Amino acid sequence: MKIIGHSLVPYEPLFYCHKESDIRSDRQNLFYYQEAMIARAIKIGANFSLKTDDIVQVIMANACGAKYIITPKELAKEAAKVAQNYLFDSQICIIIESQAEIKELCELGVDAAIFAKGIKDGNL
Repeated sequence: MKIIGHSLVPYEPLFYCHKESDIRSDRQNLFYYQEAMIARAIKIGANFSLKTDDIVQVIMANACGAKYIITPKELAKEAAKVAQNYLFDSQICIIIESQAEIKELCELGVDAAIFAKGIKDGNL
C-alpha cells in the first residue's frame, strides 16, 4: 500500500485545484471529477488525480488517465474490486485522518492511503 502525506514516508504532494486555471503541468493536480477540468489537464499534458462519487466516475477516471482515484470509504471496496478485475493503471485511494485507519484500508483492498498533509492548496 502506498502512503501519501505521512512524515516518515517520502511522497509527491497532490495540489488541490479549485478551477481550470489552477491546473499546472509541473505537478500532481487533484480535483473533483468534472469533465471540463479533466479535458484541461489532458490538453496541457498535466498529471492529475480525481475525487469520485460513484463507480462510473471511477471507471471513467481510469480511462482518462488519472494517477490516483480517491473514493469515499463506502465505495472503496467496490472500486478496488473493479480496478483489480480490469487491471486499472490508476490507483484507488482513500483520504484518512490517522494511521489507525490503515488496517481497515488493507481489508478494503485499496492501493493508497492519503493523509490530509499530502494535499496542498493548488493556488500556491
